[in-house]
Amino acid sequence: MTKKLAFFLIIPVLLCCRKAEDVPQQGQGKKTPVLQKTPPLGAQGDLKFLLDTIEANHPAPFTHIPRKEFVSMLRNAQGLLASDKDIIRFWQVVAPLVASLKDAHTALLPPVALLRSMVRQRKVSFLPFSSLLWGGKLTVHSSLCPKLKPRDVILSINGVPTASLVARMMSTISYERREYGEVLLENAFAGLFYLITTEKGPFRITLSRGNSTHRVLAQGVENTMRGGRMLGGAMNPLGCTFHRKGRIARLQINTFSGKPEFLAFLDRSMAAIARRRSEIVILDLRWNTGGDSRLGDLLLSRFFTGNFVQNLKVDIKVSALTKQRYRSLPGLVATPAGEMYHAFSYLGPLKKMRLKKGIAQMYLLTGSHTFSSGVMFAAAFRNFTDGRILGEETGGLANHFGDMLRVVLPHSKLVLTVSHKRFVTMFGETGGVKPHELIIPALDDYFQDGDPLLERILSKILGSR
Repeated sequence: MTKKLAFFLIIPVLLCCRKAEDVPQQGQGKKTPVLQKTPPLGAQGDLKFLLDTIEANHPAPFTHIPRKEFVSMLRNAQGLLASDKDIIRFWQVVAPLVASLKDAHTALLPPVALLRSMVRQRKVSFLPFSSLLWGGKLTVHSSLCPKLKPRDVILSINGVPTASLVARMMSTISYERREYGEVLLENAFAGLFYLITTEKGPFRITLSRGNSTHRVLAQGVENTMRGGRMLGGAMNPLGCTFHRKGRIARLQINTFSGKPEFLAFLDRSMAAIARRRSEIVILDLRWNTGGDSRLGDLLLSRFFTGNFVQNLKVDIKVSALTKQRYRSLPGLVATPAGEMYHAFSYLGPLKKMRLKKGIAQMYLLTGSHTFSSGVMFAAAFRNFTDGRILGEETGGLANHFGDMLRVVLPHSKLVLTVSHKRFVTMFGETGGVKPHELIIPALDDYFQDGDPLLERILSKILGSR
């Protein structure tokens, strides 16, 4: 199964919001603001622009790496950029520096437009297989090359050990939890391989199959292939499915975006649940990459009665860009640039809401790809309901930076995304939102039809009643 370039999933562009009514919500600001003061053109100018933008807008950019070390790496990067015209090389060198900040919402996005242009001109070809990163191994999920079989473990490509390739590619991806970064990498492995190596085939592949080692020469293909974990639940953004003769209704929600479509989906789903008299409702957010958290508010309100918030605290970094974006907040506008503006705090109790009449039990499914506003929803579900969370720890952190600004570097025209808010959804939590019961997938699940993990979850739910 081939797809057009899958880089849009490397860094989710739908970022987290918050419930504070006096704070403008995600999407109300300009989509791609550009700083008015632009440095001289060229790679050096882009590096200065990048540093200035991150320092001006990020609430705490140097939490994981000292500023002095980051600046030193930027200076070293100048010596690695031999040509101001080599945009791919610029991304190769600089993307890992931005990723070192360990903020999944702050990233130098890949030059997808350039790569698409090269594809149209037939100047590039890609690895002919989709992959799973599992247990530290790169496993073939599906292949357009007859010599590569599902479950083959790739040991090296063009003489470079897979472990080295994976480490180099992971260094270009912005993530907080490695599990989340691995899902993103396997989904874009073929495209990232080209961007990192600029090798377009044929590819000399060494692989392990059973107890034997094989060497294969594989021709390149025109389009990238998505990774195995992305081929199942992530394809349809919204869906309502009934299981076990209608006793269980499952709402698959992969995005909190598109308010009219989302509301129509909820209306249809609620009507269908009422007709089928479903006793149990599952909200499946295993592949939810976020969006507008106000849609998460609407979702919770359809099933529960009571008060809740998705964020317990929200702070905004004050800068020229955020002052422009939040002109309706006089307190923020009056705050000096460089300081933090406290936008919202919840001081009330974490009181559990009541399920509305007709539903006996609610469950939430989370996974390593649950991110951004999906994480906020999971935190609110845990904080304010008696529903149970099943699955994996969320891919995004419970307490994180987010709500990105998008700026265009003046010379390379690459897009830099930068967080400008700090969100707290669970005080004291250093990881993701953890499920009440950890249920993890197995490698075999991705080589079977259907959704074996879901089947195990459904059996567990009915077995517990």
